[in-house]
Amino acid sequence: MTIKTSRTLLNVADIEKSLLFWRDLLGFREEQRFDGGGRPVFVLLRSGDVQLMLNAHGGDPSARRARPHYTEAVFYFGVDSVHALAAELRAKGHDAPEPESQPYGLDEFVLRDPDGYEIAFTSPTKEEQKKHLDDELDEALEESFPASDSPATGQFVSK
Repeated sequence: MTIKTSRTLLNVADIEKSLLFWRDLLGFREEQRFDGGGRPVFVLLRSGDVQLMLNAHGGDPSARRARPHYTEAVFYFGVDSVHALAAELRAKGHDAPEPESQPYGLDEFVLRDPDGYEIAFTSPTKEEQKKHLDDELDEALEESFPASDSPATGQFVSK
């Protein structure tokens, strides 16, 4: 079996409030909406290849969080630059934290949506970006100019 797609469904207390965060602040676009009783009860959002479903479960989520099998989830979204995203969110009036460099090669910051879900935004650190570019350059040079069979010369020769 091969899993072909993945979509995340968030049970939220107030879809309209969640739309202010996901659609208006983070830029997801609305693809589908189902209303019940004059209010949205389900909304499918998209940003690039990422789909997110907001489902109105109603009420206070603290009872759900208190269940013994409840675990916290953190959603990781990769972006081109977390620094640019943080500046964009601040320009929209959100108090986005300063991204921090992590030892695993990512710059990241974390927000909470209106229901308390943690949303981490990441992009490679400058060092990782440079390392990746250096690796790509090395591969391109090796393909274009394979090394001679003689390890003593250490020079590239063309075929």
